[in-house]
Amino acid sequence: MRHICNNVYGLILTLLLITTTAFAQDSVGTDQGADATTQTTATPSSLHGMGLIPSAKVVELPTHSHAVGVAPLPATVDLTQWSVPVGDQGQVDSCVGWAVGYGLMGWYANRLNMAPTTFAPMYMYSQINFSYMYSSDPQLVSEMCGNENDCGANISDGFNLAMDQGVDTESDYSQGDYDWKDQPAAVEQVNAAYYKINQWNYIFSSPSDGSGTGINGQIAIQTALANSQPVVLGMAVREYMYFNYWNVSQDTLDSDITSDVVGDHALLAVGYDQDGLLVQNSWGTSWGFGGFGRLAWAVVQQDVYEAYTVDSAAFGPYAITPISSAGGTINPSTPVAVKAGTSTSFKITPSSKFAIASVTGCGGSLSGTTYTVSHIGANCTVTATFGKATYTVTASAGVHGSITPAQSVLVEWGNTAQFTFEPDPGYVVVRPVGGTCGGSLNIRNDVYTTNTVKGNCTVVATFKKGASPIQGSNQPITAPFGMISRVP
Repeated sequence: MRHICNNVYGLILTLLLITTTAFAQDSVGTDQGADATTQTTATPSSLHGMGLIPSAKVVELPTHSHAVGVAPLPATVDLTQWSVPVGDQGQVDSCVGWAVGYGLMGWYANRLNMAPTTFAPMYMYSQINFSYMYSSDPQLVSEMCGNENDCGANISDGFNLAMDQGVDTESDYSQGDYDWKDQPAAVEQVNAAYYKINQWNYIFSSPSDGSGTGINGQIAIQTALANSQPVVLGMAVREYMYFNYWNVSQDTLDSDITSDVVGDHALLAVGYDQDGLLVQNSWGTSWGFGGFGRLAWAVVQQDVYEAYTVDSAAFGPYAITPISSAGGTINPSTPVAVKAGTSTSFKITPSSKFAIASVTGCGGSLSGTTYTVSHIGANCTVTATFGKATYTVTASAGVHGSITPAQSVLVEWGNTAQFTFEPDPGYVVVRPVGGTCGGSLNIRNDVYTTNTVKGNCTVVATFKKGASPIQGSNQPITAPFGMISRVP
């Protein structure tokens, strides 16, 4: 079977082509504004694995027609704004892990506005590698893989793992991008469970015999992309794509439908235009233009024999744990489970005599007494703290005198504030003192003490001409409101 010989065939053909000019036929590669015969010499792409094992299941396509009343497909679609950086599978036949686990799931993480998240292709491939997954059937493994242990995988097995188990993130996974022999650790499987897909779907699955799916396959792929669904493709790879489609311009189409097939490969479709599909590959940034390529519709109709989408990603659920200090409550008060990309809110309520001091965590924002978090991508904690309610006492003075302190002061609930009035010579404080705080004035030293503060309030001092009511040595005087003071 041809996928057994991918690397051997690639090595031999590379040695034959490395000293020649690029594969250049008018029917193979077209570069608008450039001559295809001027492309660079073949890159030794035997260093890059493929690894798709075609599905044995056949899923027929419906016949598409341009029915009256059906909205036409858009002329172009480009979903690359949510694409993850192009990866490189190296010599490992792990294309399914890269197309499904890395490319597709990373695209959905970006689409859900999660924090930058990329997933570990080897977490998936190490578990769906055909020789490992079907090790209980040595005869089947021998038929499919020959003597190779790294012999690729089915796309459907990748989707089933992503749906049932999830895929670990690259930052958490310890085995790197090329170790397909070691299985994930238990803790990595726990983390993977936060990143799953919902139901996956066949667009079509047809025999990989070169018969193709024709215009119906093209329209089905276009329809999914027009609905903002990237498409995982399974296709036959020909010589031009494998050996010569390197460091090309963005205008260059792979139009090769005649050269020999060198293997089977999975990659991700992320857009289209009138000429063909825009795909993201996993052979590094030197392939195509920055790791992306354009497949002519003729190539799609003949050589793409599998296509898959998912309904949506179901990353999570993540636990948001609420914590509150004394002096108030947070509601809900128990952990809340949320899916990635969704939002949830908490009600922050201070007790009497207390106020909200701060609410932090999960990248949320506070509006009034409502704390809202969104775009969750991991377990996190929301912490509400409370302090004694603090209010602002705003002081001001009119002409012919001053007040100290002359600015606003903060006072905790139930406390008082003091201000000193300083009339100019020949002036006295007008009583009662103005403002909304209320309080009492000590006429011996013009110190004003507010009532207990239970809200924002003001103190307003005004002055008038007059003599101090306490002038005159050792003479008893009667102050307003019945207070009696004596000058020593």
